[in-house]
Amino acid sequence: MADEQTAEVVEEVVAEKGKEDSQEPENCLEEKEKLMSEILDIQNTLHDLSQRLDSDSLERETLAENCSEEKEKLMSEILELQNTLHDLSQRVHSVKEENEQLQADNQVLDQYIQGLIENSDIFQPTLK
Repeated sequence: MADEQTAEVVEEVVAEKGKEDSQEPENCLEEKEKLMSEILDIQNTLHDLSQRLDSDSLERETLAENCSEEKEKLMSEILELQNTLHDLSQRVHSVKEENEQLQADNQVLDQYIQGLIENSDIFQPTLK
């Protein structure tokens, strides 16, 4: 279940990243790449923890007490990592929104500058 949710979140983030404009501010791109890397690391860790949990279930028959403690520890780690993944996904979303706002601001500034250039005598052709 956690792997499916993680996969869905990663697919959503990757899809959002693919839709983004290549003219994004460089710091936003770097932050997004860093967040994507962290999300992938968490997904790999979740997968590894899940595999460890599965292998521990085989040993549970002979080491019931130790496995129970290990399982609780792993479950706690998984929950913590899921919460971290959720927080990172929210951060990716907020960075995307911030980036979209910056792009909109840039368009307004571009229009304003274009208007100044068109109305400026400096940029008008000179007559001889």
